[in-house]
Amino acid sequence: MAATFKINQIHSSTTYRDTQAIYIRRASPNTPWFLGPVMPLAEGYHYSATSSRDLYQPLKGARDIRILILKHGCTEDILQCTLETVALDSEPQYEALSYVWGNESNQRPIICNSIETTVTANLEEALVQLRDIEKDRTLWVDALCINQQDDFEKSLQVGIMDDIYRSAKLVLIWVGKADEETAQVWEMFSLIDRWHPGEMEDGGREKPEENQERAKKVCKLIDGILPPIDAPAWKTLGNFFARPWFNRAWTFQEAILARKSLMLCGDFSINGQSFFNYTRHIDHLPDQWIQEIGPGWLSAFQTASYKATYQNSMKTVNTIPHCEHLLYFTQLSIVLQGVRQRNAKDARDKVFSLFGSFAQTFDPPLRPDYSLSVRDVFITAAALSLIADADLTVLSTIEPRHSSSELPSWVPDWRNPWVLSPLGYRRSDGRNVFSACGSTSPAIGFDSQNPHLLMVRGVFVVPVQQTIPIDIRLGDPSTTVSFNWPSDWPEEKVTTMKRIVDTTLAADLLPSGGRLTLQDELTTFPAYTAWIRGGGKPPMPQEVEEEVVKQRKSKCEGRSLFTSFQYIGLGPSTMQNGDVICILFGGRVPFVLRSRSGPVRESFDTDDGFTLVGECYVHGLMDGQTMQEVEKEQTIDFILW
Repeated sequence: MAATFKINQIHSSTTYRDTQAIYIRRASPNTPWFLGPVMPLAEGYHYSATSSRDLYQPLKGARDIRILILKHGCTEDILQCTLETVALDSEPQYEALSYVWGNESNQRPIICNSIETTVTANLEEALVQLRDIEKDRTLWVDALCINQQDDFEKSLQVGIMDDIYRSAKLVLIWVGKADEETAQVWEMFSLIDRWHPGEMEDGGREKPEENQERAKKVCKLIDGILPPIDAPAWKTLGNFFARPWFNRAWTFQEAILARKSLMLCGDFSINGQSFFNYTRHIDHLPDQWIQEIGPGWLSAFQTASYKATYQNSMKTVNTIPHCEHLLYFTQLSIVLQGVRQRNAKDARDKVFSLFGSFAQTFDPPLRPDYSLSVRDVFITAAALSLIADADLTVLSTIEPRHSSSELPSWVPDWRNPWVLSPLGYRRSDGRNVFSACGSTSPAIGFDSQNPHLLMVRGVFVVPVQQTIPIDIRLGDPSTTVSFNWPSDWPEEKVTTMKRIVDTTLAADLLPSGGRLTLQDELTTFPAYTAWIRGGGKPPMPQEVEEEVVKQRKSKCEGRSLFTSFQYIGLGPSTMQNGDVICILFGGRVPFVLRSRSGPVRESFDTDDGFTLVGECYVHGLMDGQTMQEVEKEQTIDFILW
């Protein structure tokens, strides 16, 4: 029997409080959303017998928490503490600790409620650092304040962790013990603060002459204040950003939601807001300096950027009544993609760690459920992204799959790192780079009996006729893709085709995020764009040539060229002859689908459904050209497995 789908026409102005088609259940209209079947929360609940039953007494209320009273003492004394239960809504005064557990096989003793237990070495070092000689200290520490052996309690406590960190009078960010480089890192923060040349304009978009003036100012200030590019201080700064705290999934939410924070590295400390400001300042350095710092800085910069956006939205919420929906400041799919590169012992935390920032997008709020499998959590997170974001960005984050997966083809595997340079994202200034779907909005549906299926409406364009491997050699601005142009083609036509191929290899994108073919972006690389537009190959300045090749390489890695009738494009390396190019309603870029019935030549059967191969670039179809001519009867409801 064929599945019945409910179609949801999604528009940005729509709220989804009453959406029924998505595979999420709640016990009653007044209980929180959970990622699957849940029981109504009773007034109290009973723990099953565990090894921790002597240490933990049951929490009676849904918003009760335990706080840890860290007893005063000397450095050499064994750590002692007690646990007290309080109602979070009673506004208890405490400091919340943000840290990484560290190596769990390296345990240290601690006395808690007069019972000897253990904590990881990194947590012990943090507590020793925080312990006062003369007075007790009130903290919230997840490893001790949550019964980690009780999945039901853990689900409830993790579900209110956003409020726990948001309500703390201070969030203490422990990045680890100090080492011989820490003093120099703190000195670098001071120099960066002195150097910073002022905030960029919104979205970083400035006129060419302003860019030039700014570049001169930046270089002048670097020469006068910051160490030279080959100074060891930059590597030292990179080593600091490589500490595990900066790459942990949970620390993203903890840092963003903190009202006030203090970063600690052994005896060294720095105001949390100042640290995140310095991290954002680094983004204004020339690329060479950022490369010297290394990749660890990117995670810190991501956290700092989202925190700034969150704080701006908070100002709006605090000044304008009834606009709490503005607090949740960005697309769920994009933040999931960012956290994808971070570490989490439990893969489900790649999703659960974000709920604090997005919970109230849904009413009642989302809450984690650790009784669910990774597969169920990821399926629901992808569905939530489609609904909350009101676009198909999450489908652009599908990683190339060379073998079968436990996940449906339309659900990203956030356990795996992202290896492609995305095409379907918005620019930092909020503008869409591409708009293949024209003015259409997503039309999606979910089958409550088969939650792994997604229905998405769109238009079939062409089948893939030929895939062509790409070999881009760094340092050579020409491509090594071979085409045998027909001998009777005039030179002008060959030149035009070469220009199209070159544009396609870069996915029509500049490193700035702009378009090669749009007039308002042509000032970015004049020599390169003159070459592309004119079809010739004049000598280029070395730095421009390097940027061109870098851009080509970033877009071509993991991708192949393909041709189909009059079209040429750039798609996933996993696509095959007989796959189909489609434009889906609400999709900023075209997508490659694979029929479960076999390779497609000209026509195909939709009954068996499709798998999603990935996003693609098709020259001439990126600005809604196809959708302008589509009739209603030409649309297809694609069922994705």
